[in-house]
Amino acid sequence: MSEGFVYILKNEAMPGYIKLGFTQQNDVEARMRQLHTTGVPLPFECTYFARVPDCRRVERALHFVFADDRAAASREFFRIDPDRAKAIVELVAIEVETLSDQQQQITPEQRHAIEEVKSRAEAMTFERLGLPIGTVLIFTKDPDVTCTIVGTREVDFRGEVMRLSSAALIAVREMGYSWSTVRGSDYWAFDGVKLSAMTPPESARVEGG
Repeated sequence: MSEGFVYILKNEAMPGYIKLGFTQQNDVEARMRQLHTTGVPLPFECTYFARVPDCRRVERALHFVFADDRAAASREFFRIDPDRAKAIVELVAIEVETLSDQQQQITPEQRHAIEEVKSRAEAMTFERLGLPIGTVLIFTKDPDVTCTIVGTREVDFRGEVMRLSSAALIAVREMGYSWSTVRGSDYWAFDGVKLSAMTPPESARVEGG
């Protein structure tokens, strides 16, 4: 066994993809710097970093489980929700660490650029997706859990009006995960399609420029 660290990286310039990897030297910052080449406009962020008893074995298990979602056979990039990988690692994690921007060497300017990209992605409204008020959305982890669209970005979840991410976080925590944030569009679906995978109808794209 080789104790070490398993990490999950994401980049807002590569929506939908994450990088899964391991290190025995606690040098994930160096790995992130290597990835941030001139061809990548934004730096990578470490969304999850955990010490595990056998990092090589955990990484192999993750790569095996998500093999069908791999971007390329020779790369460690996967098109999956990072929470899916995190849920597996948490089963064996000895300690979970949170890395600050300073530790990740993300400058204030880079953080501002990252947050701007995030805010633009979150600005997508139900109307832009062609989902009118009254549409029922299904929780992807349990089809018996639903919410109903009641506003531009708000839903009615069990009699309370809230944002999609808040509703998803409640449902995820009820599954036993003590996470602090989730991206709502990854956890709610309409007609079998996650909202994060939906594209606006042609009319909405034209109207929105």
